[in-house]
Amino acid sequence: MNRLIPVRLCAALSASLAALVAATNAAASGATLDILPSGIDSVNPLEWRPFLMIGIVAIIFVLSKLLNRVVFEPLVKVLEERENRIDGARNRAADLARDADALLQRYETAVREARARAGHDRRGRIDEARRGYQAAIQAARESADAEIGRARSEVSAAVNAARTLLEQDAQGLARELAERLLGRSLA
Repeated sequence: MNRLIPVRLCAALSASLAALVAATNAAASGATLDILPSGIDSVNPLEWRPFLMIGIVAIIFVLSKLLNRVVFEPLVKVLEERENRIDGARNRAADLARDADALLQRYETAVREARARAGHDRRGRIDEARRGYQAAIQAARESADAEIGRARSEVSAAVNAARTLLEQDAQGLARELAERLLGRSLA
């Protein structure tokens, strides 16, 4: 973009110089100014007046310096400032994007770590509950086995006592039955 301004300036200056030369020639010959001359012969370089040409070149030089200072330099400065602001905004946007990416990475890392800790804690609690459950089942089994053992002992003792009692009663009943059947006492 900065290269276009000198090219445009040179084109404008060349066109202005050509118009001034044509106007000078027309004025010197007393004719009117033709914008598009009908032939190349109409411009005769031998009729040029050197002081007039030097004056025209000086006017063009002064005007070019004036235009450069008044129009082109401020325009270039404004365009460069605009470009710098745009570049600054792009750089800030890139910095913000990098910061956002870094924050997103930290967030994702924190979430992964929190999930891992939660999973580890959950597995630990499940294992602890499972061990407690196993211990409770084992204690219940042992208690049930002890209770069953006591009940078996009691049943066995009761069976033995009943057997003994029945044997004694059976002998007494058998004797009594025999005595009744025989009608006499078996002493």
